[in-house]
Amino acid sequence: MERRLRAELATQHGSIAGVDFVFPGRAFTATTKAIFASAGVDADLYADNDGAWSGSRLALRVLRALRTRRAEPDFARVARSLEHGSAEDMAAAVGTRELAFAGEVAGVV
Repeated sequence: MERRLRAELATQHGSIAGVDFVFPGRAFTATTKAIFASAGVDADLYADNDGAWSGSRLALRVLRALRTRRAEPDFARVARSLEHGSAEDMAAAVGTRELAFAGEVAGVV
C-alpha cells in the first residue's frame, strides 16, 4: 500500500521524499511504546517486533487471557458459553467456540 501511494504521489507531483505513512499497525505500535515509556517501563520489552498485537498471535493472547479468567465468578457466563472443561485444565484442547470468540475479540482489538 505504501509503495502504491508513493508511486501515485510521485506521478502526480513529480517526486516525493520525506513522507512517513503512518498506517494503523505502525501507529498502534508507536503509541504503545510511547505509553510504556511515559510510565517508566522499558518499552522495548513490549515492542511489537513479533506481531504480538495482530492476527493469530493476538488471538492466542486473548485465548490465554480467557483461560486465565474462566474460574472467576464474574466470568462464569462467558466460560459456560464457550463450552470449556474444568478451570484447572489449562492444557485442554481448544474448543471451536472458544477459538472463534478469541478471534473475534482479537479482531476488535
